[in-house]
Amino acid sequence: TIDKENSEDDIIRIIIYTYNYPGIFNKSVGVLTLNNLTILSAEIYSNNDGTIVNIFYARPVYKDEYFSEKFKKIEKELKKYLNYKIGNEELTKLLSNKVKNIKFPAHFNFINKINFNNQDSVFFTIVEIVAPDYPGLLYEISDVFFKYNIEIHSARIITQGIRAIDTFYVTDINGNKILDKNLQEKIKEEFFYIIEEKF
Repeated sequence: TIDKENSEDDIIRIIIYTYNYPGIFNKSVGVLTLNNLTILSAEIYSNNDGTIVNIFYARPVYKDEYFSEKFKKIEKELKKYLNYKIGNEELTKLLSNKVKNIKFPAHFNFINKINFNNQDSVFFTIVEIVAPDYPGLLYEISDVFFKYNIEIHSARIITQGIRAIDTFYVTDINGNKILDKNLQEKIKEEFFYIIEEKF
């Protein structure tokens, strides 16, 4: 379901209830990004019966573009791409075309960070990512997690000007923390490569 949460701020709440399988969050973010929604926060709830509830709060990039007439299109695309038989190759291609021309000035002084924290949660690895914000960033981050079979259990998305501060509570597909230092380094390298392409 999709509804308008706050008429003054044009905040939209998207609630997705479906069967859980790897890549659900990744695909959901992709569809919302393609429809020019800036994701402000995300809540993820996994149920014992094999279902999952994803709740997104988002704002249209173009203020006057939206609401009731656009909801049906978003819902239709979510139903299409969240089908477990459909991979994310088409979404990735569409989003790549959307963000391929994004470039930050060469003199843009920004320190990108990614930190794995296994101390502050009993059950999850906390991954904090700081990067310049742009359309498609959250999808590209979640796509890296998906590639390495990492499940996102909760996400907090914060935007401060042109800076994104995203925090993810994650495990591997078996529900264990991400303790492998080599895996952590691979994820870091891929993340930094994605960002460096934008300069």
